[in-house]
Amino acid sequence: MTSKSVRLALSTVAIACAAPWVAHAEYRCDPPPTSIDRRACEAAAESPAALRQYIQRVQGIRNLQFDDYVNKESVLAWEAARARELEAVRKAKESPVASSAKPETR
Repeated sequence: MTSKSVRLALSTVAIACAAPWVAHAEYRCDPPPTSIDRRACEAAAESPAALRQYIQRVQGIRNLQFDDYVNKESVLAWEAARARELEAVRKAKESPVASSAKPETR
């Protein structure tokens, strides 16, 4: 084997060994083990943007992963909230708006 093929084989093995740990996220909100995790869970309950913002804010303190604070229920809650927002926008567009034009006088 050439050195190039040996390096390729070793990198493939390294990626294959690391993949199971990368692909599995540990849900850390049931119950949250630390106060940082608790705050991340509270942010996740609020919205994906709030969770993302919290993770970025504590990045220098702890290496948090977005997927560790998300489960099926939180995704469904986010989707339901988004659907309500879209419905409110649709209703606002359908409602009549008062015109700024002055009425005709005769």
